[in-house]
Amino acid sequence: MKNDRYKKVILFLTLFVFVLFCSNPLLYALGNIRMGPWEIHPYINIEETYDDNIYLEDSNEKDDWIITISPGLRINGELREHEFAIEYRAEFLDYSDYKSNDTDKHYFGGSAKFRFPEGWSLNIKENFVKTYDPATSEQTALEDRTRNDVSIILGYDKTENLNFELG
Repeated sequence: MKNDRYKKVILFLTLFVFVLFCSNPLLYALGNIRMGPWEIHPYINIEETYDDNIYLEDSNEKDDWIITISPGLRINGELREHEFAIEYRAEFLDYSDYKSNDTDKHYFGGSAKFRFPEGWSLNIKENFVKTYDPATSEQTALEDRTRNDVSIILGYDKTENLNFELG
């Protein structure tokens, strides 16, 4: 299937980048990949879980093993007194028996904190999620969900005893 091939290519590329960047002893010793003011953090999480009732039914329970592969990349840095961060993470869920529940989820977020003279600051954050609600039985399908949250926070931090945020 095309979707399985896509997941295998993503897995291979993720593992390749992980091995390339994280197995280098010099980079590992530094803890981060640095490019000027930017820190780059590639990461991957692989886990396997067992669920004895994947559809949360009172009767006719279905169990399955689920492998979750979560590659991601976080970049953050500072330019003068301003801070910036961006992150992307994917999750690929692979059910051993109930393949119709296989899915992928995508998370993207970013933030920028601008500091101005006299203690003023402006913090802008955005988080985007493309995910699926799980199926509730073998007869129902995954429910597509997309969410995008944006927040803008105006702050004032003049002294340790006088600060506020509005947003």
